[in-house]
Amino acid sequence: MELNQVIIAYKARDSQSKRWAEICASQLEHRKCHVLMGPSGPKDNPYPVFLASATQQIDLAIVLGGDGTILTAARHLAPAGVPILAVNVGGHLGFLTESIEEFQDTELVWDRILEDRYAIQRRMMLQAAVYEGHGSNLEPITETYLALNEMCIKPASAHRMITSILEMEIDNEVVDQYQGDGLIISTPTGSTGYTVSANGPIMHDGMEAITITPICPMSLSSRPIVLPPGSVISIWPLGDFDLSTKLWTDGVLATSIWPGHRVDVRMAECRSKFIILRENYSYYKTLREKLLWAGTRVRYNSKHSTN
Repeated sequence: MELNQVIIAYKARDSQSKRWAEICASQLEHRKCHVLMGPSGPKDNPYPVFLASATQQIDLAIVLGGDGTILTAARHLAPAGVPILAVNVGGHLGFLTESIEEFQDTELVWDRILEDRYAIQRRMMLQAAVYEGHGSNLEPITETYLALNEMCIKPASAHRMITSILEMEIDNEVVDQYQGDGLIISTPTGSTGYTVSANGPIMHDGMEAITITPICPMSLSSRPIVLPPGSVISIWPLGDFDLSTKLWTDGVLATSIWPGHRVDVRMAECRSKFIILRENYSYYKTLREKLLWAGTRVRYNSKHSTN
């Protein structure tokens, strides 16, 4: 990979993340690389400016922060095909990031990237838009939204907890009506996020599949469903007298959904691309470390274990 133009996004209002960003920018500029740098956070979105200001192809995005910072980067950069080097600086869980230990010798990191000594992991994403009326109406009334983790349809109110009633179709066939706190439509990447908190299945992030998980349904028969990636999920809000139903992308409010409108969710045409530096990268090791899987309280020796 060439490093002629690089963007650096760091977690807004985090001094450690900003300090690492400045170090990276200085080193890359010393290597004759053009650098665009800025903060990313709930009130800071540098990506439209980055993409509009780029004088040539963006070779790499270095994103310093936690999973929330990385999710924002993926939504904006996936359509442009920009690979992301995500580093956990100032974050918490860090499911999507390289550890800061892998990033200590940054000059070596640049050498490895220039010499193509890394892997690229491609992750499927979801896209959603809001439409009027029946599924035969294919002209959206909103922009198309992207998510790396999940799309969520649920109500929001500052005054009380509202129960939603949602009707769901899959490929133009009515499947069920859900009464509860909402629905999560997730990628394999997002299966270890909000979905797993709602008792949804964990899916390997190398898969292409879509999971639908009810949030606190008022029926014991409402269970998660795993669908093939070509499925189209359509959801209508019913009985929404408070006009409170919202579409959320990766935990960020996208738009309101009015009665008579539907949300169509499907696999996105683009995929996010992540740089993997770890030579011993293991999805299962990530699960053990991030989800604190410790096994039984009494530890037994295993003669066949290789760990």
